[in-house]
Amino acid sequence: MFPRSVAKNQHRLPQPGTIIASCFTSPIDSLYLAAIFDPIFTASYATTPLVQPITLLQAILRGLTTPKPTPPPGARLVSLADLVRQNPRSVIVVMPECTTSNGRGILKLAPSLVSAASGTKIFPVSLRYSPADVTTPVPGAWLSFLWHLCSRPTHCIRVRVAEAVMSVGRDQVAPN
Repeated sequence: MFPRSVAKNQHRLPQPGTIIASCFTSPIDSLYLAAIFDPIFTASYATTPLVQPITLLQAILRGLTTPKPTPPPGARLVSLADLVRQNPRSVIVVMPECTTSNGRGILKLAPSLVSAASGTKIFPVSLRYSPADVTTPVPGAWLSFLWHLCSRPTHCIRVRVAEAVMSVGRDQVAPN
């Protein structure tokens, strides 16, 4: 599954029971993460530390729509600790920026990562594209995005997986 250089360092890669905190620069991010890790995707919101489990298609569509600061009415929201506990054989993906960006900086993060249980490994992941014209489709310019995506024979994705950080859990975060 992984090249030899990666295979000998698999303990440094996300495994079932861990969380990926990924940047969100393109709808393609979700496809790549699904192909490599077969994760459970979540939607984060700026107003709550809870996340909404979503499908791969919903994760892709979130990259094509305007940001949603609050969860939709009736959405099933859970903490990351509960989601990891309910799915011990899966990797969980959180895109804490809540919306796509141009990949040149980090947007303000949603409080969703603090809902992970103490000691949970969180792997920061960065995805960058060459050429960069397949990132952040502007709402209303989806045809242009699809044209740039399909008009080139190849696109390069540079993926960086940082060393895992351990969650301190919400119960250990100092009060404001």
